Parts: sequence; C-alpha cells; structure tokens
Amino acid sequence: MNKLRHNESRFQANRWRERLVELGVHAPRTEDYHSRNLEETQAILRARENELNCIYSFTQLMDREQYSIDEFLSRVVDILPPWWQYPEVACARIEMGPKIFRSLYYEDGPWELISPVIFPGEVPGQLTMVYTEDRPRADEGPFLKEERKVLDAVAGRLVRMAQLKQTNTRLAESRRQIEIERTSLREANTALRLVLDRIEEDRNETQREILNNLDTLLMPIIRELELSVAPEQKKFVALLVENLNHITSPFARCLAHENQSLTTTEIQICKQIRDGIGSKQIAELRGTSVATIHRHREHIRQKLGIKNQKVNLASYLQKIL
Repeated sequence: MNKLRHNESRFQANRWRERLVELGVHAPRTEDYHSRNLEETQAILRARENELNCIYSFTQLMDREQYSIDEFLSRVVDILPPWWQYPEVACARIEMGPKIFRSLYYEDGPWELISPVIFPGEVPGQLTMVYTEDRPRADEGPFLKEERKVLDAVAGRLVRMAQLKQTNTRLAESRRQIEIERTSLREANTALRLVLDRIEEDRNETQREILNNLDTLLMPIIRELELSVAPEQKKFVALLVENLNHITSPFARCLAHENQSLTTTEIQICKQIRDGIGSKQIAELRGTSVATIHRHREHIRQKLGIKNQKVNLASYLQKIL
C-alpha cells in the first residue's frame, strides 16, 4: 500500500513538473529532491522563505504612496538585509546618480552582490548587497542564486516604482499649478467685475449729473420762456426742446429699456413729473387736457407696479431716473 502511494506521489509530481515546463518555468526532477539530505532541504526552504518575505516586504512598501522617491529608496535599503542568508553581516546600498542611500549600520565589506539599475531620465544606478565579513562560498561568492534572483527582481521593481513616483509627482505638480491658475483666474474675474461695476456706477452717476444739470439750469428757463413768448416764436422754443431731448435721449432709452412697456409719450411725461411739473402745466405744455394727463399718470403707475399704493410718483421717478 505504501509503495502504491509513493508511486502515485511521484506520478503527480512528474505531472506538475511537465506542466511547469510547458509554462517555461524550470523545475528540478523529483529524484533531485529525494537525493538531497534533510539539511540541504531545510536550507532551500529557508532561502525560499526569505525570498518570499523580502518580496512581500518590498511590495508592502510600494503600496505606501505618501513616500517621495528618496524616502522610498531610503526605506528599501533597510528591508533587504534581514532576509539574506547571513543578516547579521548584511548591508544594502542604492546609488541613483549622485545620490547614495545606505542601510542602517552600513559598512563596506569584502563581498558585494550588484544589480545595475537605470532610473527614469537615463540616470544610472545600482542596487548592492554587502557582506561586511567573509562567509562560506555558495553560488556567487557567499551569496545564493536565489538571492541573485531576488536582488534583480527588486532592482527591476525599483525602476518601475521610480517611474510611478516621478509620474505622480509631475501629476501632483500639474494639479497644483492648475489650482493656482484657477485661483488667480477667479481673483482676476472678481477684480474685473469690481472694475466693471465701478465703471457702470460712474457712468450712471455722470448721466444723472448731466440730466440733473440740464433740468436744473435749462428747463426752468425754457418753461418760463415757452409761456411768455409770442405764438409765432414758440417754434424756436420747440426746436430748443427738441435738441435738448436729442441730447438727453440716451437717458430716455435707459428708462425705456428698464420699463419696456412705457410709451414715448409716457416717458416724456415721466420726466416732466420727475422735474416737479404739475399736471395742469404738463397739459398746457403738451396742448392737451388735464384729464388726459391724469390718465397717463394712472397708466404710468400701473406699468411701474405702484398702482393703488401710497407712493408719490414724482419721488419714485426721482429715485429710478
């Protein structure tokens, strides 16, 4: 029965070996395992365990994105020595251009295992494991062939990690610059809006001052003149009024724009009411009846939204014009 089980185990092992060969992975023959003594087998298992632990520790370090490339490399050199065959005399060193990163308690020694590295930007470098004291010979000096595989694997991942860190750094810098530009643009827009608001305020103030000066200095004289001149001379007064209306037309357009439902006649009456002219005088100036002016006033109050409200129309017009 035991012999049958032994044969089945060898058969299964050979099947796995054939599968590994198909995958391009080297696997020793089953007989090689049986020919090794217990000490050799334990040494192989320890080497394999150290290899896995080293790669696992390195992978954990790679997952910590908060480190810069220099901080990352300064930590890599400290996670390698504990997993070498002789950790009590092992040290690590990484060279990246002019920069050198050494492990804790680093010392130069008689034996070095080197794996060249080309960092991003064609920066030459190397990953080096050092034994500070002599140790028994193995596959490559005192170093195991498994340790060579681990060192080369770590070196290759160093390059990829450096590329990733460099890309992330550039991306973070680009984001920072974009945020700075965005903030500057917001501030510029705010300043521009303030300037435009100030310009608009000054323009409106200038318009009000010009209109007020015309109404204060000229319109009273024209009203008195229109009432006192002979009928055949009133055409000159009308011409004068027409020219003044032409000068003040931008303000009339402003009123018409803000109150689009007002007619031209109503806008003119609004200006006269604002200037303090009573309904009787407006009727005389316009050659119409007082009742007509009263109807215009009612229409104006309705269109301005103050109908049936205790609001003085003249005061209201002075505020909005």
